[in-house]
Amino acid sequence: MLYTYVKQNYNFTDEDKKAALKMVDKIIEMAETTRQQGILGLERFIPTFENIYLRKGTELLVDGVHEKDIEEIFTNYIIFNNHTSKEMLELLVINEGILLIHRGFNPNFICERLASLFGKNFIEEAGNDYKKRVADRINVFYQTLKDGTKDYPKGTNLLEDKFKKCDAFGIQALMREINPGDVMFAILGSPGEVAEIFLKNMSKHNADQIVDSLTNINKQFFYDNPGTIIEAQNRILDKLAELEEKWSKK
Repeated sequence: MLYTYVKQNYNFTDEDKKAALKMVDKIIEMAETTRQQGILGLERFIPTFENIYLRKGTELLVDGVHEKDIEEIFTNYIIFNNHTSKEMLELLVINEGILLIHRGFNPNFICERLASLFGKNFIEEAGNDYKKRVADRINVFYQTLKDGTKDYPKGTNLLEDKFKKCDAFGIQALMREINPGDVMFAILGSPGEVAEIFLKNMSKHNADQIVDSLTNINKQFFYDNPGTIIEAQNRILDKLAELEEKWSKK
């Protein structure tokens, strides 16, 4: 209903879209901050926002307002106020972005979702600053694997012995059975050699997403509290043991 209303009443020009792309960058920056510092990390941004809807939406996020209530408020902002086409497109970006951050989606997904508002000629252009930051972070991570400088919390390297003995078929079969979140924590708590085994046995797209998530979280928290990493690695070992038992019966 909301997008039907917008489509019937607004026509976005290329100039509108170019101007609104700046709002995509702000939303993604907020999403990255949320991944590192939590929702309350956004509070410091609020006084700097000139756009009243971005400021209001961020205040609602920080105050813990329910997602459905935020959605209803933004529907009212969209329908019951007069906007230029540029302002409306920015408001749609803010609406989508605030709700996606509230739902806990990662910055990569948010970038893709917001890009879909701009049409095929702008899909690649949306989030360019973010994409460059991601590429830089991924390159730095892979360099730590290459030069042997990847670090990990003490007591979390539980997978090395098993993984060195497992062939590519076994690792790929295992990857289909385990949660991506467990993969991320397992890599975080492993030396570079084990991390490479994981990453080489998934598609480049999935590997890059895992690496970006790794480089965009508050790693120090998990270094200080390694229990989450250890639990993830133990779940992977349990699943590998199940698969090995299954294979032994064939």
